[in-house]
Amino acid sequence: VVYYPRAPLPHTARDGVLKSSRVLVVLGRDGAENYTCHRLRLRDALLYRLPVIIDRYGASGELVRQLDIGLTVDLQDPREVADAISRLVFDPAKYDMCQAAIDRARPQCTFETHATGLLTFLRSGKRDPDAGGNRQKMALARLLRNRPTLTAVPLNPI
Repeated sequence: VVYYPRAPLPHTARDGVLKSSRVLVVLGRDGAENYTCHRLRLRDALLYRLPVIIDRYGASGELVRQLDIGLTVDLQDPREVADAISRLVFDPAKYDMCQAAIDRARPQCTFETHATGLLTFLRSGKRDPDAGGNRQKMALARLLRNRPTLTAVPLNPI
């Protein structure tokens, strides 16, 4: 059975759907988001130990290949997408390999692992090397010029 939500799942339903799933399929358009960040659904793959099928575009596809936690597919080839789903659902060896890779990847993908460097920097009391520099001033001026409402004083300050 393939479950395709037509609208965002309420949080109260997400856990049940993911816990009853065998594979997570994450397919998206070839756009800027794919090249600049990892999609949030990869967090679900790691959290729920679900091998993932994802499009080949950008950072998310690269991460799935690098960690070997699933399969990447070409969205222009529906047969390839269907074959990937069949492979992960019906090939126990591949499924187990992906789950083992997920188990290896989980420790390096925790919040604590990623936040440690940021917290160390914040606790050091040092300023950002760019703070107050010309590049920052120009970027801030451009932002305020493009979004003048950011300079408005709130009507009901907290």
